[in-house]
Amino acid sequence: GNIMFMTMAWVHGKASIRMCAEVLIFSFFSNFAWFLFFDWFLAYKTELFIKEPFLSQCLGLGLTHLEQDWGIVVLKGVGANSLVCMGVFMGTVARSGLSKIVLIWVPVAVFVTIGYEHVVANMGFVPIAMMYGANITPNEYIRESVVPSAIGNWIGGGFLLGVPLVYLYAWESRSFRSIYDFLVFNFVPTTTFAEEYDHYSTKMWNNVSQVVPLAVVDDMYD
Repeated sequence: GNIMFMTMAWVHGKASIRMCAEVLIFSFFSNFAWFLFFDWFLAYKTELFIKEPFLSQCLGLGLTHLEQDWGIVVLKGVGANSLVCMGVFMGTVARSGLSKIVLIWVPVAVFVTIGYEHVVANMGFVPIAMMYGANITPNEYIRESVVPSAIGNWIGGGFLLGVPLVYLYAWESRSFRSIYDFLVFNFVPTTTFAEEYDHYSTKMWNNVSQVVPLAVVDDMYD
């Protein structure tokens, strides 16, 4: 969820790149520290998977996440965080407690059932397999799992879901509108077309601002 929200905040002009990086780095290492604690003390030291068939399943599940092509892991990461962030978004806007539970649980259950790759979820699978003796080195884990799944998660949660939400619910965002200005005025050769586009876009923003409650959206980011 942090990937989606921080990307939305950056695109909306409410957070700097440095602020987004600080939040995401802190979130990543906090999750990793918790999973190491859980895996070591509550799953390894308790000999939770010491007997068959649990040991084979534990080792096999950890190795599975490192035996795929890099590009496949990236694509699976896109699907995973699209579903996770969809659940986070729907759970945030839902009103009742029951609807929040259902709307969060269903997308997460779908991504787990399909077998998509999520960088945080994999922290619970790969390290515990390493603790039980799987032939996995830290470099392999980072190179084959952490990096590609994190890239896919960023694309899926940040740009496939977060950016369209800003486009739909925050039309007058200065940062988001400047992207269109940059593309049009730098890649469209005719000045006449650029001037017509600026006139049309300004008129569109004014019309939409009379319908969309932008003050409510701004309060979400303040």
